Amino acid sequence: MAPERIKSILLCYPPGNPDGDRVFQVLRRTYNVVWSGSDVFLDGSSSVLVNGIQQSDFIIALLSPSGTKNRSQTYFQVGLALGAGKPVILVGEQAIPPRFLRELPFISTSFLLSHPEVLREPSMESIVFPPKSSDLVRSQEMSLRPRVIENDVVHHDAQNYKSVLEIQDATHLAFERCGATVRRSRNDDAAGQSTADLVVWDESLATNFGLPLPVEVKKQASLSRRQTDEFRRVMRGAGATTLLVVTDGNQRPQSWTDGDFLILLATIGDVELALESGSAKAALTELRRRAQL
Repeated sequence: MAPERIKSILLCYPPGNPDGDRVFQVLRRTYNVVWSGSDVFLDGSSSVLVNGIQQSDFIIALLSPSGTKNRSQTYFQVGLALGAGKPVILVGEQAIPPRFLRELPFISTSFLLSHPEVLREPSMESIVFPPKSSDLVRSQEMSLRPRVIENDVVHHDAQNYKSVLEIQDATHLAFERCGATVRRSRNDDAAGQSTADLVVWDESLATNFGLPLPVEVKKQASLSRRQTDEFRRVMRGAGATTLLVVTDGNQRPQSWTDGDFLILLATIGDVELALESGSAKAALTELRRRAQL
């Protein structure tokens, strides 16, 4: 039996990426890896870069945190790779990919560093569905929808989400992408208990919003007296002081508080947009600010 051919990888990231050198060193133990910032590409010629792309089996693009110098170079290199018909895998921890890249396979940096062998798999499925501690099984169908903003209200360019489950999946993914730990309620939760659909844990929320943060997902919702009572039961069941209610549609964020407890209601579009800040605390602060306008 012929030995498995060693795969060739073009690793794309700017010099300021904090994980770049570590990922490069780990991958080079198993694969033929070339960094897009190495001397061979320094003449700035696109033709040289395209040649490097064509000689690679696939491209790994490390997402860089906001503020990293020259991170747009990585997006340019990804565009060349896609134009050349090469598979591209996004790798990142808390960095969020731009919208035009969100249908590409994604794997967390920590998972790749601990399981570099995943790139040997003949199918991309092991990368699109990386094993995680969470309950969520993600798919490429859950890429964040394109949207526009009009009069401080987020509108989806595509049709609305078809189900509560789809909104749950999108909410779960958005929180995980900014580094939060998310637990999904299971079907075997105690009957009759008011349990939240999702429970978010992020240390940054502790001071202003408390922990944990339960998340209730509805196709449609309001802060009417009846629904507020229902949401308060969910909050009490989670032992929380803040509840986030995520809905579909196009309405402004709303809030309810009695001074001790807080309910924030926002559309999935608003939640996704707020979480693009990269911080759960900053996202909830922004949703609360807009609800008070």
